Amino acid sequence: MTTDDLTLLREYARHNSETAFAALVSRYVNLVYSVALRQVRDPQLAEEITQAVFIILARKADSLGDQTILPGWLCRTTRYASANALTIQRRRQRREQEAHMESLVNESTSEPAETWPQIAPLLDDAMAKLGQKDHDALVLRFFEGRNFREVGAALGASEDAAKMRVNRALDKLRAFFTKRGVSSTTAIIAGAMTTHSVQAAPIALAKSVTALAIAKGAAASGSTLTLIKGVLKIMAWTKVKTAIVVAVAVILTTATGTIVIKAINRPLPKFETRAFKTRTFKGDRTQVHYKAHFIKVPESNVESILKAGTVVDTKENNIVEIMPLVGTSLLLRRIIPSGAMTLSEPEVTTLSGRQTQIGSGDTMVDLVSTTLDDGYTLKMTVIVSAPENLFAHVNTWDDQTIVLAPNNSSDGKTRLLVFVTSTLIDLAGNRIHSGNELPFNSSVIPPQE
Repeated sequence: MTTDDLTLLREYARHNSETAFAALVSRYVNLVYSVALRQVRDPQLAEEITQAVFIILARKADSLGDQTILPGWLCRTTRYASANALTIQRRRQRREQEAHMESLVNESTSEPAETWPQIAPLLDDAMAKLGQKDHDALVLRFFEGRNFREVGAALGASEDAAKMRVNRALDKLRAFFTKRGVSSTTAIIAGAMTTHSVQAAPIALAKSVTALAIAKGAAASGSTLTLIKGVLKIMAWTKVKTAIVVAVAVILTTATGTIVIKAINRPLPKFETRAFKTRTFKGDRTQVHYKAHFIKVPESNVESILKAGTVVDTKENNIVEIMPLVGTSLLLRRIIPSGAMTLSEPEVTTLSGRQTQIGSGDTMVDLVSTTLDDGYTLKMTVIVSAPENLFAHVNTWDDQTIVLAPNNSSDGKTRLLVFVTSTLIDLAGNRIHSGNELPFNSSVIPPQE
C-alpha cells in the first residue's frame, strides 16, 4: 500500500475521519465503478456494487496489512461483489442475462480500434486468472496509469523487474483472449486497457458512497446488504482456497472430551496425542454424511447449555465446539425442554473433499471435509453465513460433532446453535467404522493444526 493510501486508511480506522475516507473514495471510485460496470454492464447495478465495495473497505479498514496494494485489493473485491450480484440477478432474469452476455462475448473484429469491445467482457475473468503480483502490476500500470518505477516500488521490486512482470502478465492475457477467439497483440491489449479500462463514475456516486461506507452500511438498501454478505462469504472462501490457515487454541476437558476453538496469533502448544499425516486418504471414494440440527435457544441458557465443555469466546463472540456423539445426544436432550426450538434437521451426503451446503432460513453452513490417510480423521473447513460470519478450520474424528454458535442474536433474547455430525460412509451408504472399530477414545479429539 502506498504511504498516502496507508496514511488515509489508518486515519479513518483510528479516528473515523470522514475527510480521509472521502479522499480514498474520490481517488478510487472511478476504478471500482469501471471494474463493476465491465462485469455487470448495468450502470445502476455497478453503482450499487461500488457502494458495497467501499462499505466493505470501511469495515475492514483496521485489518488491512501495510503490504496491501489497495487498488489491487479493490479490484479483487469488486470482482467478488460483481460475481455475487450477477448470481442474484440471474435468479430473477436468467434467460435475458445469459442472452445479453453471449451477444457481447460473441462480437468479433480484427481491427485494433475495435479491440476493446472484444476484450472488455473477458478482461476481468482474465485478470482473475493471474497471480496476485501479476494482477496488481497490471492494475497499477494500466488502470492507475503508474510508470514502471512506481509499479516496482509498490511491489517491492526494481523498475526492470516491474517491466518484466507486466510484459509476462500481458502475454498471459493475450493467451487467455486467444483461446476465446479474440486475436490481438500485447501492445494493442495494453493500449486498449490504458484508454478504456477506467471510466468516469456518475458525479454523485462518490458522495453517496462515502456517506454509506462511513456508516458501515447502516443506511444501505436491503439488496446492497445482501450483496455485502455474499461478498464477505466469497472472500472467506478465497482465504480457504489460498491456504491462509487460521491458528486455533484448543482447550480439552477431562470429563466430556469437548473442545472449543479460539482464533489466536501465537504458536499453538504441542499436543500429547498421537500425530497423523496430512495426506488425503488413499482408499475408496469415501463419502461424508452430515446430520445437522438448527436449534434456537434462549440467550440466557446458552452458557449453561455449552457447559458440556469448556467455552471460550472466539472473535466477535462466535463459538465452535467439538464433542463425541454420546455428548451430543445428551446435550440435545437437555436443550429441548429448556425452551429451545428446533428449526430444521437437514442431512446431506457428499464425497470426501467436496464442498457442500446445509441451511435453515437465512443461515447457511458451507462445509468441506477431507478424510486424512489414517482413515478416521476429518479435516474440516466451516463457514456459517449469518448476520456475523463464522469461519473455522477443525479436525474431528469419524462420527464426532461440531457445535457452531455464531453471534447471531438479533433481539438479545435467542441464539442459533448448529450441531453438525460428520460420519464416514461407503458408496452403498453403510458406515465405514462401527463404534467398537474406532482406534481412539471417543471422548477425546484429534490434534488440531
